[in-house]
Amino acid sequence: MQARHWTCIEKSINFESGETKKFVDTNQIYSFKRSAEKQAENIKMALERVNTSAKRSEIEDLVGSVIVEKDKYEDLMKIELAHLTMIRVGIISCLFFLIAVFLSVYRYSIRLASYYEARADAAELLEGAVSTSNFIKLSEALTPKISFDKNPATPLTQLIDAVKTSKSIK
Repeated sequence: MQARHWTCIEKSINFESGETKKFVDTNQIYSFKRSAEKQAENIKMALERVNTSAKRSEIEDLVGSVIVEKDKYEDLMKIELAHLTMIRVGIISCLFFLIAVFLSVYRYSIRLASYYEARADAAELLEGAVSTSNFIKLSEALTPKISFDKNPATPLTQLIDAVKTSKSIK
């Protein structure tokens, strides 16, 4: 019975290459724990029925191995949970970084689009009159003031500020 459960785990983990594959889902974990506990109970009941010392020591070894295997499996699940948590945190931080970069590009594009839209409006209003002085005056009146004075903070500086803030809170 033990071999059946451990084949599932051996298929899930490749110890030689160090790669961890997807573990069994929660239902299988629960059923593994229940079956391990049930096996331990069955073995204890058999131990009570058997009086010979040779069989008793063999059964006690089996009970001990089931408990040790259960503990190893729970340790592996804790490691897998920590691994998945670190991956999720990394993905979320990368998403925040990309959002910050795309927002600054978006702001720049909007400013540039409004500049060129004002130039196009000035050209439409002066269709027939090709006076450059009128075009310059009209385009200056229609063009919004684009200020590139304050550059938005880069994601790296935002990250450094967040780390400094979190250290000062502790």
